[in-house]
Amino acid sequence: MPLEPALMRLLKRHWRHPDDLPDMRQEIYVRVFEAVKRDGLPLSTPAFVFQCARNLLVDRARRAQVVSFDTVADLEELEEQPQADFTPEQLVNATQELALLESALDDLTPRRREVLTLLKVGLVA
Repeated sequence: MPLEPALMRLLKRHWRHPDDLPDMRQEIYVRVFEAVKRDGLPLSTPAFVFQCARNLLVDRARRAQVVSFDTVADLEELEEQPQADFTPEQLVNATQELALLESALDDLTPRRREVLTLLKVGLVA
């Protein structure tokens, strides 16, 4: 995924628990997939993915029992969209990959789609 390195840098910069990062990445993928399935492809894939990441970070911070002032300050910085170092070709490729994934998942039976989603999210061993 062309956006993954930038996504992981964003998560590492704004989340203090490195062990949570793979789970957070998978949750972002699930959120993106479900939104694309429901609403169609976004106009700007990177902006959409980074907005999903921001929303996840905010959700996780809200769920935490104790939120440090550093976390709140870091989340305020997320209001600005991160500057991605992507070429137009990479952006087109990412959009096409997302469309291919959506098409492939649509061809699966509901049970197979559920199993694949659970495996990718890491809920099933």
